[in-house]
Amino acid sequence: MNQVIAPFKKLLNPLCSMLQTNKSVIALVLVLFVVFMMLPIDLVMKSNMKANVVSNLKGLLGIFLHLILVVLVLCFFFNNDVVNLVLTLSVYCMLFCGH
Repeated sequence: MNQVIAPFKKLLNPLCSMLQTNKSVIALVLVLFVVFMMLPIDLVMKSNMKANVVSNLKGLLGIFLHLILVVLVLCFFFNNDVVNLVLTLSVYCMLFCGH
């Protein structure tokens, strides 16, 4: 199993080390996005603000958003950063699992 993961780990090592040094900022951004998505803004403002944000993200980034989230999940897994891993997976679910 380690022989399969080693090339990916070697390829992503510079990015993973950069993410490790900035993990508190990344956690803050991910938490703010999760909190924004959980707030009942659409009900209070009688608008589709959250739906517009999600559709714009999907429309502008498309497949790149999937790739970015996959790379983030892999780097956080390699760094043993459980908090950011869970936050990244929750962002993925909020964007792509019908939230």
